[in-house]
Amino acid sequence: MLATLETWVSRGLPTAEGGESRESALAAAAAAAGEGGSPAAATAATAATAATAATGAVAPAAPLAEPLLQPDLTLWFDVDPAEAARRRAAAREADRLEAEDLAFFDRVRDGYARRAAAHPQRIQRIDAGRPLDEVRAAALAALAARPWGAEA
Repeated sequence: MLATLETWVSRGLPTAEGGESRESALAAAAAAAGEGGSPAAATAATAATAATAATGAVAPAAPLAEPLLQPDLTLWFDVDPAEAARRRAAAREADRLEAEDLAFFDRVRDGYARRAAAHPQRIQRIDAGRPLDEVRAAALAALAARPWGAEA
């Protein structure tokens, strides 16, 4: 959910092609996560927003969002888009967003890589192409490395 706050904030900023207001985006995100929605629905809506940001439609407005609330830590579970598609296909049918071509997901991944490079103190990349126990260990290590990680 940490990554979703980041994209909710940037989702509401006007785009070059005329986007919705920050207030309406935050209201929509709150509705998806709260009454009448679920965190999963909010996350799915946010994933589409992140993809839009990665393609550049919202990226010019990103500097305006920087002074706003930012998560202390974002864990980016990075996996090759082709591998992600293979895993998803073994589990279920693709939804509208998941049905996009691999080039789309390459652009999304590149967008996350740029954000991680710009904010290495805040965005931790986890190689999710590794076995699950290794991914879990890397995530726990990233949490434990934070000053508040020892308290959890």
